[in-house]
Order: sequence, then structure tokens, then C-alpha cells
Amino acid sequence: MSWRCVLLLLAAVVLLTQCGVTCDEPNTVDAALNLRTGDWVDTDFNLNQIVGQAHSISFRFMLQHPNSYYNNIIGESGSGIYTISKNTSASGGCTDRATLSVNFGGTGGVWPNINDLANGFRPNRWYHIAVTVDNQLKLRLYVDGVLGIIQNSGFQTSLQLSGGTWAGGALRFGRRKNSVNPPEQFYGLLDDVAVWDHALSQNEINSLQNNHKLSGNESGLIAGWNFNVLLGGATHPPKHGRPLAFNGNAARVWPLSGKNEEDAAKMLFEQHATKLSLPVKGNWIVNQGSDSDCGSHRGYASFCVDMYYADGPTRGQPIYAAADGTVVLVRDGSADDVGNQQVPGCTECTEGDGSCGYISNEVLIQHAPTEFSSYLHLKQGSVPQAIKDKLAGGQPVLRGEKIGEAGQSGTGGAHLHFAYLWTVTLPANPGINPPADTPTSPCGYTPSVPDSKPLVTRPFLFSEYWAKPQGASAFEFIPAATPQLGDTVRDTSP
Repeated sequence: MSWRCVLLLLAAVVLLTQCGVTCDEPNTVDAALNLRTGDWVDTDFNLNQIVGQAHSISFRFMLQHPNSYYNNIIGESGSGIYTISKNTSASGGCTDRATLSVNFGGTGGVWPNINDLANGFRPNRWYHIAVTVDNQLKLRLYVDGVLGIIQNSGFQTSLQLSGGTWAGGALRFGRRKNSVNPPEQFYGLLDDVAVWDHALSQNEINSLQNNHKLSGNESGLIAGWNFNVLLGGATHPPKHGRPLAFNGNAARVWPLSGKNEEDAAKMLFEQHATKLSLPVKGNWIVNQGSDSDCGSHRGYASFCVDMYYADGPTRGQPIYAAADGTVVLVRDGSADDVGNQQVPGCTECTEGDGSCGYISNEVLIQHAPTEFSSYLHLKQGSVPQAIKDKLAGGQPVLRGEKIGEAGQSGTGGAHLHFAYLWTVTLPANPGINPPADTPTSPCGYTPSVPDSKPLVTRPFLFSEYWAKPQGASAFEFIPAATPQLGDTVRDTSP
């Protein structure tokens, strides 16, 4: 036997001893599907086998970012709607927690976590979900074996669906069909997906919840995917061997133990094509992090950080491009002598609704087809003419080039709001010789450069910076990470 074969056998032994009690198939390692920005997996399972009729779908999932935009866990690749998602969170909210939304054929509802209404679906924890549709087309959802209640329904436990063809195409994991924009990306782990030819009973759901893994021999199972890694000579159990098409950087992670903390540690870091540097110099303190339980960094705006200068006034501090790219929007005319400054001559549509407040000054830079860095709340008039010229002429901006100064436009106090965008809709005039801000009749105003919406943010990592967590006494070098709430960050060694 060659030394290569010996090493392979030793590796197999190690993997099998690591997979713990959930490794119940011979010569397999328990694994799950890991999905991040731009990832999805297509199956060959045609939805025409289940739409408009009794069936069930069950799976386990673990969220990575519970307060983010719609996370489509199960979706359709073709026409219509067949979707099971983490519902979007409200930007600026604080009381709502992660819920699940289900929509089959245009009829849908929202389900909170029946087992933890106060906290919802939390990150880094496994949940077992069963969605059943009975012969009367009544849809029910179970969380860890417990029948759920539809949100704002007066304690209803079932949703009446319409007949007909709800959706077409194949079953898809991690995103809906490509035409959905902004994309409804799932972030986290997915495991033990199963499609059944009937509405599962409470006893059947309890069995799935307690046994943790599918055997492939369950009564009424049409198709299943456990994502396990096969070792030499191993085969998938019955009805588990259907082909999968991995897209983006979708991958399996393993070995899994079934324990929340250990399995959460297997989730892969976010990837993007662009290496991002801190857009500031000196010491800055993060006063709102990404994917916040409370605040504005939720939903479509989940992946942002706010920071202020630690060693003096923030307003007027230089802001730099985080990477090479192309300037695609400049807004520089919103006054910010005071926080939340109002447009002169403007009448609010409703008292206190903010309809007369200047929107934020901003520079938006495109780095790759689905990667844009946004720098908000800049000081009025601080964007250098060279950056405006590059917007007009299409010349590249360079990493570390000054693009403006921190300010308080469109907000109550000076800070930098950095966001990394996946999709964005640019206005007709992105800031080339813009007109003046104009009050409109009967109320509100028209910004000289409108917002770049709709948009959705994506997770990001800054590379090669120094950070001191809140309460720590010393800085540490960070190869790549997203700064956390309370961190003091800087671009060079202290």
C-alpha cells in the first residue's frame, strides 16, 4: 500500500471519529450546505410534483445574520412563487425579531418562532422546520416540532392556499429565481431537506425532530438532500442521490456534531473580490455595527458600520476610498452645519416626518459587478473636484485617495456610515453638474441627486487593520474582519 493510500485512510478514520452521534450512515461524514453572498444550489426536483396539492417540506437551518434582508431558504427557479424565507427586518426597528415567511402561489404569511417569541430565530442555532399542506390546501408551519401561529392573525395556525399551479421550474436552495431583484440571499447553514407526498403528522414531525438525520427510507419521502460527504465506496441512502448544481461559492462544511456552537464555527467567512482597506486614518470608534438587533443597520441596510473619530471632532476628518474603483455617484450639496438640517422654504408633509430634511451627502464607488462601497453623511462641499471630475470622465479612483470629509448631513451627529452594496439603482443624474435642491408643492423637496435606491447591502471584511475591542487594553492586528460594535479601529500599528 502506498503512503498516499495510508494518509487517505488515516484521514477517513479521523473524519469518522469526529462526526459524533449524527454520523449514522456508513462511510459518510455529516455535512451541511453553507451559503453566502451570491451562492445558491439548484436541484433537478420539478415543482410540478407538489404545487397545488398536498405535500410537505422539512429542513434544518442555522442563520448567520438574523436581522438582514429576506433570506430565501427554499425557493423556485422558474415562474410563480414557492418560497420559504427568513423575513426581512425593518431598518430602524428594534422590537421585531427574525421570523419566517412562506408564500406559495401568491398566498403567504409570517410565522414567529413559537418557542421564543421575544427573541425570534437567533443566529448560530439549529432549527427544524416542517411546512405541511393538507388535502384542503391548508398550510401549517412547525418549529422544532411545535405548531406555529401566523403573525397578526388572531392566533390562527393554518393558512388557506389557492389551487392551481403556484410555481414552475425546479426547487432551489439559498435564493429565488434570478429575476428577483434585490436578491433574497440566505446566509447560513442548511441541512436535511426533504420533500414528502403528504401532510406530515405530528408524530412524523416529532420523529424527524428527534432523530436529526434522514434515513432515506421514511414513508412518503419523494426526495431528500442531507449534503453528507461520501467516503470510499459509500453511497447516498435511497432518494438522496439526486444531482445538485452548486453556484457561486456554495459549499459543504463538515464534520458536523449537531451542537450549535461547534457547527456555527464551521461557517465560512464571507468572500468578495475586492480587498477593502479602512476608509479612515487614526483612531475611530464603531458606534453601530452590522446586522444590529436594534437601529438602522437591519434589513436592506444590514451590512454597514458607523464610526466616529476618537481623538477630536469627527466633522472634517478626511475619508478615503477603501479600494480602487469607479465613482458612480456624488452628492455634495446637502447642508450639514447642524444635525438633521432642513431645506429652506420646505413644508413637511406631516409634522416631524423628516420630509424636509436634507438627505446624506454620499460618494458611491463600484469595485466589481456586484460590489459598491458607499460613504454617507459627508460634509457639505468636501468632495474634491478631482473626484467629481472622475465621476464625469469615468477615470478610476485609487485606494487611499481622499474622497471627502466626515460630516453630519442627513443625520443627527457627525460620523461616517460605510456600507457595502450588492445591488443599487442609480438616479438618472448621479451628480454631474447637479441642479439645486428644490422644495416641491405641496410638501417635501426634490434632492439635487436622488438616493441610489432600491439597494441591498452585503457582508464585507476590511483587511489588515488594527482593532481594540471595547474594554480591551491593547490593539491587535486583524487580517480580515468586520469591525464590531465598540471596537476602536485604526489603519496602522499604534
